[in-house]
Amino acid sequence: MLEGGGDALVFTGSFVGNSVGPPGMAAYAAAKAGLMGLMRSLTADYGALGVRADALNGCRAKNARGRGGRKANGSCPRDVDG
Repeated sequence: MLEGGGDALVFTGSFVGNSVGPPGMAAYAAAKAGLMGLMRSLTADYGALGVRADALNGCRAKNARGRGGRKANGSCPRDVDG
């Protein structure tokens, strides 16, 4: 990456890494929060050398009952019961 003049790293994040997740998801939330910290640190350490680090933070897909997914305004729901 560095020898080639830079590149991009793309991580699969989650809105749970930046907010309070549902009950029973502490390990998942901690892992995703750590991933976000790693992404920011890589950007700080290697951004000037042309390496970009980004994360895709999606929402859940709608389930068979039509619940979940994005709100009408495109934002992720705060309510994650399901």
